[in-house]
Amino acid sequence: MANMHQIGKHKTSIKTVDGLTTVNYISTDVVRFTDNIIMLDTGGWNTVTTRRRMNQASAQFDLHYRVCSERGSLWCHYKVGNYDNLYKFENRRLVLDRKTGMMITEEQNDSL
Repeated sequence: MANMHQIGKHKTSIKTVDGLTTVNYISTDVVRFTDNIIMLDTGGWNTVTTRRRMNQASAQFDLHYRVCSERGSLWCHYKVGNYDNLYKFENRRLVLDRKTGMMITEEQNDSL
């Protein structure tokens, strides 16, 4: 059973540069975060291991989200402060505002 409190090492790297932490699995930055945002990206691979890396990153860095799959759709449960939200991945990527607990839309994301 995989350790869910620490990011696995197989084909995975973690780096932090100028306040941006990146968790890369194979060739995809599956999690990127700063003090303001969290960006989750499957790279088009909705797999158990991709979701596991995302959830391990959440646990290790105390990011307060949980990614799961139900009937082929990918979901993110995000709880921060008084906010407790469930968001569906519309594409392969989901961006969360760490201050408000809200999802950032693609249009808003273009400015990041």
